[in-house]
Amino acid sequence: MPPRHSSLKVLLLRKELLVLESEVNRSRLGEEWRTVCAETSVLGGKVRQYGAYASVAATIAGGFSLFRKGRPKTGLPAKPSFLGSLFKGVRVATSVWLAMRGIKR
Repeated sequence: MPPRHSSLKVLLLRKELLVLESEVNRSRLGEEWRTVCAETSVLGGKVRQYGAYASVAATIAGGFSLFRKGRPKTGLPAKPSFLGSLFKGVRVATSVWLAMRGIKR
């Protein structure tokens, strides 16, 4: 019959190994967490950048649609006034300018 002291020693060694293994796992988890946080930050920056580009594209598309609306289909043909077209152009240009300034930030 083996002495009881040796089985206790085996259990203590096993406990130490498990504690060391948990420390290694905790360290790896910390490294992986930092990696995930860094990648999320990069992804968030790209999403904001593409969102700004999409906003500019939508503004430009809206401006083109304003200029395409020309004469009404029914009734007397109405020619859009030069002044009205100029104001629409200034409004679209201002929207695009403000959206482009938002991209640089």
